[in-house]
Amino acid sequence: FIKPDAIREAATRRNESLDGLARTLGISDRHFYRLLAGKVVPSPRTRANICRKLGLRFDDVFEIRSELPKVPS
Repeated sequence: FIKPDAIREAATRRNESLDGLARTLGISDRHFYRLLAGKVVPSPRTRANICRKLGLRFDDVFEIRSELPKVPS
């Protein structure tokens, strides 16, 4: 799961809005906000992209949880 506070801090440091940060990361605003809300788990490629483009380590941005997000039926 993503650590939303770490992402918000990264956006602030970069002087970027969250929408701008989503564009920088190459993902849609909708998907980005779902990531921040913990509704979706980012793919390995997206996780690597977030870390690389923000210059952060995996542990700075993500945490491992045993539960998965609930999928609407």
